[in-house]
Amino acid sequence: MGLEQLKKMAASRGLQSDKKDKPEKLVEALLAEEARLREAVAAYEVKLQEVVAKKKEELELKTGNELKELCMTKGLPAGVGKETRVERLLAEAKESGELDKIFVTMAREARTAELQGESLELLVKFCKQLGADPLMKDVMIERLIAHEKVFGPINLEASSKKSKSSKK
Repeated sequence: MGLEQLKKMAASRGLQSDKKDKPEKLVEALLAEEARLREAVAAYEVKLQEVVAKKKEELELKTGNELKELCMTKGLPAGVGKETRVERLLAEAKESGELDKIFVTMAREARTAELQGESLELLVKFCKQLGADPLMKDVMIERLIAHEKVFGPINLEASSKKSKSSKK
């Protein structure tokens, strides 16, 4: 590949490149990105297998009749044995994207818990790096309404007079 093609490929994958970059450096960057993506896919597959195992345990706790009803509601042949029904339901969950949704929910919950453990200053720093407004109007309104639900309406006129007199 020529240098321009390498630069276009790097740019299409979100990699930064300078005008001075040599082809070898771009190839190394592309290979490193490819390795990172392969690792991410492998990690995803491992976590997805955990989700499958969890879903399988959940289904195995159900009775044969409950599994038969689940198969029928999803338009699957009920089969004869419990294990057959479990396998069919797992295959359907994988094809329909249900397992992916479970995985995404679990990943989001884990990330939320991780961010909850961080300091407020670090979270504000992350927001600034991303260009995200840490003081979102929708969230502030939601919190004000929740407060009013418990403590009653907020008198905005009295609040604004207090803040003006405290500024003097």
